[in-house]
Amino acid sequence: MAHDAKVYAKQKWSQRYKSSLKQMKPIRSSSKDPSHVMPGPARGCLSLFSLSWMTGLMWKACRNKLRPEDLWTLRTEDSCHTNYVRLSRLWRRELELNGAQNASLTMTLVRAFRTRMVITTLLLLVSNSLALLGPSILLRQMVIYLNDQSAPVSRAIGLLVAMVVIRFVSVYFMAGAFGVTAVFTSARATGALQMLVYQKLLRLSAASDQMLGKVVNICINDMDRLSEALRVAAFVVSAICMTAYGFVVNLVYVGPWSLLGFSVIIMSFFVLGSLGGMMSVRRVAVVTVTDRRVTFMSEVLAAIRLIKMYAWEESFKKKIEEIRKEEMSVIKGATFLQSISNFLTPIIPILATAVSVIGYIASGNELRAAEAFTMFSVFNALQMAVGTLPYGIKMITETHVGLRRIQRLLLMKDIEVNLTHCDSGSAIEIVNATFAWERPVSRKGKSEKKREERSRSAKSLPRLISSPRLPTAPQAPLLSRLRAFSERRRRPASAELSLDADAATQTDVVLTGVNLSVPAGRLLGVAGSVGSGKTSLLVAMTGQLRVLCGDVRRAGTMAVVPQRAWIFSGTLRDNILFGRPMLPDLYQRTLTVCALRPDLALMEHGDLSEIGDRGVNLSGGQKQRVNLARAVYADADIYLMDDPLSAVDSSVGQHIFHQCVRGALRNKTVVLVSHGVQYLSRCDEVLFMKDGRLAERGSHQQLMELEGDYCQLVSCDAASQQQQKPAEQAQDPAGADETGTPGGKFTSDEAYGSTMGIFKNFAVYYQYCGVWGVLLMTFWMVLFACCRTGSGLYLQYWIDAGDGRKEERLRNVTLYNVTFTKDELTGAINDSANVDLYTVGYAGTVLALFVFGFLKGGNYTLCVMRGARRVHEQMVSSLVRCKMSFFDSTPIGRILNRLSRDIDCVDTRIPDLYEFLTQRGIDRAGAADGAYAGLSVLRSGRRRYLR
Repeated sequence: MAHDAKVYAKQKWSQRYKSSLKQMKPIRSSSKDPSHVMPGPARGCLSLFSLSWMTGLMWKACRNKLRPEDLWTLRTEDSCHTNYVRLSRLWRRELELNGAQNASLTMTLVRAFRTRMVITTLLLLVSNSLALLGPSILLRQMVIYLNDQSAPVSRAIGLLVAMVVIRFVSVYFMAGAFGVTAVFTSARATGALQMLVYQKLLRLSAASDQMLGKVVNICINDMDRLSEALRVAAFVVSAICMTAYGFVVNLVYVGPWSLLGFSVIIMSFFVLGSLGGMMSVRRVAVVTVTDRRVTFMSEVLAAIRLIKMYAWEESFKKKIEEIRKEEMSVIKGATFLQSISNFLTPIIPILATAVSVIGYIASGNELRAAEAFTMFSVFNALQMAVGTLPYGIKMITETHVGLRRIQRLLLMKDIEVNLTHCDSGSAIEIVNATFAWERPVSRKGKSEKKREERSRSAKSLPRLISSPRLPTAPQAPLLSRLRAFSERRRRPASAELSLDADAATQTDVVLTGVNLSVPAGRLLGVAGSVGSGKTSLLVAMTGQLRVLCGDVRRAGTMAVVPQRAWIFSGTLRDNILFGRPMLPDLYQRTLTVCALRPDLALMEHGDLSEIGDRGVNLSGGQKQRVNLARAVYADADIYLMDDPLSAVDSSVGQHIFHQCVRGALRNKTVVLVSHGVQYLSRCDEVLFMKDGRLAERGSHQQLMELEGDYCQLVSCDAASQQQQKPAEQAQDPAGADETGTPGGKFTSDEAYGSTMGIFKNFAVYYQYCGVWGVLLMTFWMVLFACCRTGSGLYLQYWIDAGDGRKEERLRNVTLYNVTFTKDELTGAINDSANVDLYTVGYAGTVLALFVFGFLKGGNYTLCVMRGARRVHEQMVSSLVRCKMSFFDSTPIGRILNRLSRDIDCVDTRIPDLYEFLTQRGIDRAGAADGAYAGLSVLRSGRRRYLR
């Protein structure tokens, strides 16, 4: 993949975009891409527009038979790595040119994909220009033709063919813009940005407790907004051009009075744009609460075993519901604003037409059918621009908010590896060094401080009783000064430089005055009481601890064995190899020295047996041995082991110490933290830690003869071991874990489909929303659609009525053989005696649209919020009632995905989709105006033919 990315980066501009532009071919007979590669340039434009290239995939998903292996592999130019390399290079250049304070991730994304955005915009401009050509010019010519009795029939046929061809070409360019560039551009941008975030997470120096929830929200919800914004960004530019084109057409054919309608269009942009800005503000508030909810859920899932042990499910469930209630209160306002925007969009063209018609008639002008239908069709064609522009601005604004969050993450401080190369022959050297931990500290808002003060005052007595304060020992002057320095918070120069605007960091001094030299090939034992600084010393050797003063040097590669084994979901072999190539001899030797062969013999599939999330189907000793085997297989020069032998029994510990530490690693530099005297006595040198200092150093015999703190520690450990009853603890059978699963496949497969079916799922969702509420909302939608259709029918009826003297003229034609054109036969509507009544009636249809739209929006908000709240409550209730076997076999990431992305779909996506489909279905079912207009054209044509 990396080689392909380099080859792609060296290609010329024409070579890069040639394959994408080939998709503009309408039909391509054959595809040269392999079946497992995602169809791209090998598919024609019509295939992309009709989605026939993914019919098979959608059919599998519909039948609930879609599996991960059915998904396609991305092409090289669409892969994350290829686009990540380009985006990261541009981001570094942005930081170099403008600095962290003025850098913009949004502009970096635009520069990375500007060529594809420009191509998309040009294709959309062609498509929209052709789409407006039909109603603005051709429809007007068709109306003029119907009024001209001398016009030949061939002209009508030509106009009809031109309208069909123009519409087809418009759809063709629209498909090219959406399928060729917009969809693939969004896929490339989101993939590159996700990889950029992932690479940044690996370099963070300190992460707050709320980092997990924020990152999950960024990688799921914010990426969805970015993908949507990239698809509609070009529509914003084309919508502005469509509006300008419609303005010119109406000004030419109708006159200055069409400016009244366009003033309504322009005002609607500001109104809908303001609504989009208000929704973006709500979005920022929603993201903050969602971060807190997801973070709290991750903490609950991490401690679910303890919660179930003490039967605390209901207490934590209430806490989750409190956060969810706060989240729903913010989402409710955003949903109502979105509903207002949805019903205003189709009203704006009707309102613009009504204002133009009423103003045109009130000024004394004669409104003919050609001018009326031209004005009506142009404003109606601008509905796409009216709806797209505010929605596009809303998505771009929300995406900008998300990109600012991602930018704050990218600008967080990287971990500083404070290491220099050691040239003295020693493996590790630390000279007069003082080290400190760096941790994030968040400032609480006023509301949170008030809640905390009330909680502290209410619980102060129980806390004092349960945990009384003990007197602290006096500290040395130097250490006191260093700790006072560490209490000073180093706040960022700007709130934009942190993922959390209120975040700060705090340093805590843990090691002082460290002078240490570890020769190469030596085994150094480290001992000390709890909290003396043993683990901090190992972290300092890695260079990841902040150095306040002094120097740290190291020679060679390093492998670390932490005290708490880290196991990921995968096979046992994957956990040992950790992405390295398979070397059979080294791998087999690693299994032997780490005492894993007896475990593999009892596992069903040996080293290919699957290990659950966090190693839940392994015992503590097995986890630590896998953790140790991973480090041994790395074949590093230096090994830092943080008490790995405390998790295994004595016989296995002796085997690992002699076969691994003193055997396979005998020529390596090993720093071993341990409390076992049987291990420390066999080390080349022992280091004793006390209060963050190197208190004693020497061989085991020398420190025992010194009779210092090390001697007391060893004596106490020996006495405690003698008091314990000797009992041989049988080694846990490999694979016999807490759930009784002897190896094999442990993690459950994710269900990609519902057992109830699509329609039953929506039926359950409607029950959560309230059946009567959904029916009432549908009723308001029907009335809204009727008023919308009725406004067009009313306008046509008004124009057909004319001045009300049509029957009199028809009698004159019969009696006096007088001929009239169609316009003369109908008369001007200005001369009608009921013109005021018609005007009030037309304005009444527009007013009814506003009334039913507001009722629909309010009812819609209440229904979907009720449904979202009940779905979340049911999900959390079912989750806390699950058995521990479910949590052991289900990765936490899968559960968090349900609680973040799927809940976001229930909160926003499904309601929007339901309103869109229902309203469009009702509009199409009640499109009587189109049928009526068609029948009128046929009737007029037939009458002319008979004449």
